[in-house]
Amino acid sequence: MHGAAYASFAGVSRDDVHFQSGESDLTHYRSSTTGKRSFCPTCGSNIYVALDAEPDVLYVAMGVIDGNPPLPRGYHIYVGSKAPWHDITDDLRQYDKAPADEDGDADQGTQKLT
Repeated sequence: MHGAAYASFAGVSRDDVHFQSGESDLTHYRSSTTGKRSFCPTCGSNIYVALDAEPDVLYVAMGVIDGNPPLPRGYHIYVGSKAPWHDITDDLRQYDKAPADEDGDADQGTQKLT
């Protein structure tokens, strides 16, 4: 957990994630029954989230990425529980919970707000 209004993660194929150093030093924590989070044991930075249901994907914290990789158009998730003082002022899609698929187009049990 952190005190920011939002967190930026990118779903990346596990095979495409490469560490420059420190991978063996990471601390792993089962944060829920559905997955685990990996952190830097020195500074506590969130490195990635691994979901049990998606074993070939890591959700990498964008703050740990070097360079400027090409990114798909983003979207906002969990808008239904966002802080009331945080206004979303862009035109990206918004979801009350999480989109049902990785590109944000499906609406299987998830209320699409915009």
